[in-house]
Amino acid sequence: MKSARGGIVLGWLFKLLVMLAIVGVTAFEAGAIVVAKVNADRVAIDAASQAGQVYATTGSVSKAEDAAKQIAAKENATVIKFELINGGATVRVTIEKKASTFIVQHIGFLKKFQLADSTHDGNAT
Repeated sequence: MKSARGGIVLGWLFKLLVMLAIVGVTAFEAGAIVVAKVNADRVAIDAASQAGQVYATTGSVSKAEDAAKQIAAKENATVIKFELINGGATVRVTIEKKASTFIVQHIGFLKKFQLADSTHDGNAT
C-alpha cells in the first residue's frame, strides 16, 4: 500500500511540474512579445523625433529617413515606413521589432505575434 501512495504522489508532482513549465514558457513568450511592443513604441518615438529635427534642419527627406534608420538599427529594429505628412510639417515613422521568442517563431499561425510595430510622428518645423 505504501508504494501505491508513493506512485500517486510522484504522479501528482510530475503533473505539477509539467503545468508549471507550461505556464512559465507561456509567460516568457507573452512577456517577450509585450517587451518588443514597448521597445518598438519607444524606438518609433525617438526615430520620429530625430527624423523630424533632421528634416527641419536640412530639408532632406533622405537624410531624415537615414536618421530614423540609424536610431532603429541601434535598437535592432527596422524602419518599415517613412513619410512626410501635413505638407511636410510632420514626419511619420513606422518601426518593426522582432520579439525574442522560443516557440512562437516556429508556429505558423502565431508568427504574426512575434513582430511588433509602432508608428509615431515627429515635428518637422
